Amino acid sequence: MEIRELKTFVTAAEYMNFSKAAEKLGYTQASVTLQIQHLEKELSVCLFDRIGKKVYLTDKGTLLLEHAQILIRNIESLTAKLQDNTASMETIRIGISESLLSCDFSDLIHTFESHYSNISLILKTGVRDHLSELMMRNELDFSFIIDQNVGDPDWNGTVLGSDQAYFTAAPSHPLFQNRNLAITDLLSEKIILTEQDFGYSQALLQLLSREGIFLKASLETGNTDFIRAMLLKENCISYLPRYVIEKELSSRQLAILPLPQYSVTVYRQIIYRKNKYLTPAMSSLIRLIREQYGTSK
Repeated sequence: MEIRELKTFVTAAEYMNFSKAAEKLGYTQASVTLQIQHLEKELSVCLFDRIGKKVYLTDKGTLLLEHAQILIRNIESLTAKLQDNTASMETIRIGISESLLSCDFSDLIHTFESHYSNISLILKTGVRDHLSELMMRNELDFSFIIDQNVGDPDWNGTVLGSDQAYFTAAPSHPLFQNRNLAITDLLSEKIILTEQDFGYSQALLQLLSREGIFLKASLETGNTDFIRAMLLKENCISYLPRYVIEKELSSRQLAILPLPQYSVTVYRQIIYRKNKYLTPAMSSLIRLIREQYGTSK
């Protein structure tokens, strides 16, 4: 049963004349007759009695008219609401790596909201596996992550750029005085790491494990703002992507320990499910993220 046929039926019932209904709808009379006959065949009922040149609604036709009018009004109301961008607030659910959230992401959100005042944003932090699970359950629309791995047949993905992760500490740390610094010199130091399921921490521990070295963190946390604060206040070491500590490196509050062989490459990425429908607002937000974070560091 097509809405078009129901509208034709309602118009024919209102005029009680197929010729006038055809004129109103811009159809030929033959087209109106064909649509009514198709409805009658599909519903297995007679909708009109034809007496001479006049038509009259049957009891079944009267019943269909009552419900068809309500159905058409509801569909027209729903269509109008769906096409009215101001009628309701759209919600965009974004997954994001904790470290990216602390890197000027609030500025990006402010810019986006200045153009889309009727959008509600939900941000959920986590690592790739957790965010991927939420996207598979359609609890997130897309994710902006930092991870060592790229490419997955289950996802649409865009790599925005690459970053290097390094061992870092305040320039006053005694290890900077060691001209022959080795990774084993760090084993007795206070080290703060992000949790092991973070891409770059996981990559580092795997790299060290292949060399038979097991690095024990004094403290683990996913909050990179907290780690930066600890590095500035205490005589400790951490392992972070450069974009996280860029400002502190520029102001010489932090420095990179000379252990380049233990640097790993991680990638800023946007990922979402295959066949995921992106609304215009979602596409605009993704475009904004690409513009702000789409250069290699």
